[in-house]
Amino acid sequence: MDATERRKLWRLYTKRKLGRWQVQIRRKDFLQVNKNFIDVKTARKFARDVESQMERNEFEDYSGARVTTLKEILINIEMRERY
Repeated sequence: MDATERRKLWRLYTKRKLGRWQVQIRRKDFLQVNKNFIDVKTARKFARDVESQMERNEFEDYSGARVTTLKEILINIEMRERY
């Protein structure tokens, strides 16, 4: 990763209440990634993995999947089959 790439990347580890660790990863052209962990070792491994995927353009954000209901999925499938 060259100097210009490093400037586009921002990573933060924050110790939260009750001893949890929060990772925030920000990179140009990607959505911000936030995740909480019990220990800092796991948090750092997650951050390295996500950053590596971002560098290879393999990172996929599934945060929207949490709010997608089964009903919405079935409606989308039905609409695709019609057209």
